[in-house]
Amino acid sequence: MKRITAIVLVLAAGVLAAGAAAEGQTPGEIKWKRIADLPGDQHAAGAAVMDGKVYLVGGQRPSGPPNYNKMRIYDPSANRWSDGPAMGTRRYCPRVEAI
Repeated sequence: MKRITAIVLVLAAGVLAAGAAAEGQTPGEIKWKRIADLPGDQHAAGAAVMDGKVYLVGGQRPSGPPNYNKMRIYDPSANRWSDGPAMGTRRYCPRVEAI
């Protein structure tokens, strides 16, 4: 039987307003815990989960444009954010899905 583990992340005021502080919770646990800070700021980013990692893409600074083409990846097993490849186009509030 395959075991599925999920982690719920709250990035500042939610995925659409991600700031430096982040918290996570694994289902079945009672407490939220502090996780690695998101490097920099990334407001109005799109987010998706794939292969157990959280991917944040696009967005912009909370103060406004220019839009970002950044990708940031959170690995819960290492409790670390890393940079992924940049998108070819800067995007604000993109819709993101894992397929």
